[in-house]
Amino acid sequence: PFQYSQERVRSLLLARNGKLLLINADFGNGGPCRLRLDMDALGMKSGWTAKNAETGEPVAVEKNEIVFDLKKHDFNLILIEP
Repeated sequence: PFQYSQERVRSLLLARNGKLLLINADFGNGGPCRLRLDMDALGMKSGWTAKNAETGEPVAVEKNEIVFDLKKHDFNLILIEP
């Protein structure tokens, strides 16, 4: 249900109560990431938002792609809500 622009990133996607939690980890040298989600397959309606689940800061969404940076061997948690 999702596709990355970078092969060095591995992810786990959890769904519960109409929300998604995306856990991303970098196994390369870090850098920008773009993630395209198939929201229809995931049962999400349009108008969803993404934020860093630890800090609450918004995460950029461009043309239904989540855009973020990961440092070398770092991870992040992204909460996606309707």
